[in-house]
Amino acid sequence: MVLRKPIQQLFLIYKEGYNMIGLGVSIVVMCFGLGVLYYAFPDVGVAWYKLQGGRSKAAQQNRKRVYKGLVRMMEAGIPYPLLHRLNHMVRMAGRPYGLEAPDWVLVELGVILVTWPPLMLRGSRFSGLLLSIAFMALPWLLLRSKAKQRRLDAQTQIRAMKRMFRMKLLDGAHIPDALQSVGDAAIGEFGDTFRKHLTRLDQSMKIAMQGLRDEYGIPELDVFALALELGEEKTSQELLKELNRQIDDEYKHIQNYLEARMSRLKMAQGGAIFLLVLVVVGVMMTFAVAGTLHMIGKGGLLG
Repeated sequence: MVLRKPIQQLFLIYKEGYNMIGLGVSIVVMCFGLGVLYYAFPDVGVAWYKLQGGRSKAAQQNRKRVYKGLVRMMEAGIPYPLLHRLNHMVRMAGRPYGLEAPDWVLVELGVILVTWPPLMLRGSRFSGLLLSIAFMALPWLLLRSKAKQRRLDAQTQIRAMKRMFRMKLLDGAHIPDALQSVGDAAIGEFGDTFRKHLTRLDQSMKIAMQGLRDEYGIPELDVFALALELGEEKTSQELLKELNRQIDDEYKHIQNYLEARMSRLKMAQGGAIFLLVLVVVGVMMTFAVAGTLHMIGKGGLLG
């Protein structure tokens, strides 16, 4: 009993020391996370650097070196097949905020390092784990959704642009002029991207179209780009024949898709009707069997 109070005091001192160490480690981790977030965005702090006068250029160079080092660490730690898929997804999504795949991983890491320590100190380890999983998964789900919507918009526009391009050629316009008219009529993000790549027509049709193919990677754009590349070596009439063939193929593809979808809908409708009939028959049989058993129980059915 005499030693009980000193032991309790030692335990409290140990507990407070442990908590202080945990708090110190958490602060260090959070500061590191803030640093990662700071360096993950190359344009952050430019206004501050400008206020520093002659030191702004050196500060920006140092910041870029740290940023490149962090990116190399991310690239080295991510398996190449996964990194390739992530880069492809980010490119298909239009590189939101100007970030590449390693940048997104850096941002996720920084957010986790900033938010997890406070949760750990409060004893919410499970909540911290769930939050980390959410921070890792949610951005890529949003990027995937944006990439899908972006591809769908590009597919819709390129089909309309291809038909407008054919009409311009039929009216006697030259290929660059027809492309310029099509680009001026294009709307949205795809229209802006298309016009940006049209500025490279003075170099080569192939170079201009290759950028678009890498940006979206949709079959409709690939065949259109191929036709334009061949247009450098062919006459407008030969290019028109190629465009007509592509448009006819797209029409047949859409028809086949609609027919297959209607067939699936009919099968689903037939299955739903069969299931409904089965349920109705089952209910009727249940009542019939229940009535028969009730009558047998009373002796009415057997006389």
